[in-house]
Amino acid sequence: MIHNLNLKTLQYKYVDGKSRGEKYIPPSPPSSSLATQMFPEETSSSAQPLTPYFANCHCGTITYSFLLPSPSLSQHKPIIECACSICTRKAYLLVHPKRSHVVLHSDAADLLTSYEFGEKTMIHRFCRVCGSGVLVDYKGDRMGVDVLGVNVSRSQL
Repeated sequence: MIHNLNLKTLQYKYVDGKSRGEKYIPPSPPSSSLATQMFPEETSSSAQPLTPYFANCHCGTITYSFLLPSPSLSQHKPIIECACSICTRKAYLLVHPKRSHVVLHSDAADLLTSYEFGEKTMIHRFCRVCGSGVLVDYKGDRMGVDVLGVNVSRSQL
């Protein structure tokens, strides 16, 4: 963080990062049948239809899936843009699926690193390779439900 710098007074120059190097191709999401295998009870329940979403960190090392109410995120509780220092710097846009509705693929859990600050009421989880903010673990109940804050800016929606 640079102190005493007014970003509004700086001159900006657009750089087309897409034109440099190879085109980014994100990891392929799992098939819908795999999503049904990962969440068998939740995807077949008719009480509240849930849709699986796939996400990955910037480098693709961390891949994960999560369930939210169907048919789109817009019908889910609001996407949260927290104004705290770390959420602002990591550009978090958070949704809050139940912990049981989040699945880290392969050895993703071992490739995440953690950071806690302040009162240490939550754990911010990042990719060890690229540093992308993946999720926030609230260490149990939040608003009466055991949820994780999933960064949807990493999702393929």
